[in-house]
Amino acid sequence: MAGAPLLINDTQDRLLPCAKPSTIRTMPSNSDLDSLSELARVAADKPGWKGFALYLGLRASGLRKDALRALNAFLTDAEAWLYEGRLSFLRWLTSQDGVSPHNSLLMPEPIHRRLICPTVVELLAREPDSGDANYLFALYGCARDADATPAPVNYLRRAIELDPGHQRARKTLIDWLSGAVDYAQHELPWHGYIGSASEDIVALEEAIKLLGGIDQPHWRQDIGAELNQQLEIAKAWNAFEQEGRPGDFATWCAERGGPTLMMRWIGPLH
Repeated sequence: MAGAPLLINDTQDRLLPCAKPSTIRTMPSNSDLDSLSELARVAADKPGWKGFALYLGLRASGLRKDALRALNAFLTDAEAWLYEGRLSFLRWLTSQDGVSPHNSLLMPEPIHRRLICPTVVELLAREPDSGDANYLFALYGCARDADATPAPVNYLRRAIELDPGHQRARKTLIDWLSGAVDYAQHELPWHGYIGSASEDIVALEEAIKLLGGIDQPHWRQDIGAELNQQLEIAKAWNAFEQEGRPGDFATWCAERGGPTLMMRWIGPLH
């Protein structure tokens, strides 16, 4: 993949939301509260991070307004930290289980906007040839100008090109590629394919190739089976569309003996 151009296609456009911080407010689960409490305990032992620990503890107790006030106070202090201090916090937070841009409890929007992204942008500017810098830039969706900046998925590609052994970058790219295709296929067989099946075929073949660098055999096996199933469906839809015959996709699949996942609806509805 070395030297591959950073292009944006339809599949990649559908990947863009994956790197954005969550702004959807949902009721925290017991698991979320446990994660907050555990993270608060760990953060409280770190010099200078007690304000973040206070936020987490208050949030775990259901005191949202008090928690956000504590978070604001912490961020006001943290914004003045030297780069090394901000980077240390970023790396620690990213390494914690459950922390991602999708989790608004562990990664609230203010901390993403005021601390994480400025630090990631500076990291990439300082270390443009670092696989981890490119991975973090993709993960946290820190592009300031989406029209002038390659899609986050391409920073993952760059991260893997620079550091082929970067497991998190490989897994994240595979997840994003597979997730975009899953959305494209979720209305099949009775409704149409969303987007371009031919572009998804290319994306899935890329994801399958990336699996070879994953060092966990069980993960490779499970995700590989899912990717191959998605690829079979994408290729079948592509053939169905090119053939241009009237009729539904499920019946077309049944006549040809697959994909099996598309045929399972024939019995109940015919």
